[in-house]
Amino acid sequence: MLAILLMMFLVDLERFAMLGQYKELSESLANDPGALGLLVLVCLVDLNVIMQIAIRTFSAK
Repeated sequence: MLAILLMMFLVDLERFAMLGQYKELSESLANDPGALGLLVLVCLVDLNVIMQIAIRTFSAK
């Protein structure tokens, strides 16, 4: 899940850069999601870590 989140971010940056749309790239990076966006990102990362720990714990033989 974390890999998908990072790939979504990187693909968007690469798309703007490959098309030469540097103004649009800087505008998209300038949009600060604020505290709510940071909280959602932290929750997704935490959920990813907890899921991986749970999978490894319960699949141990």
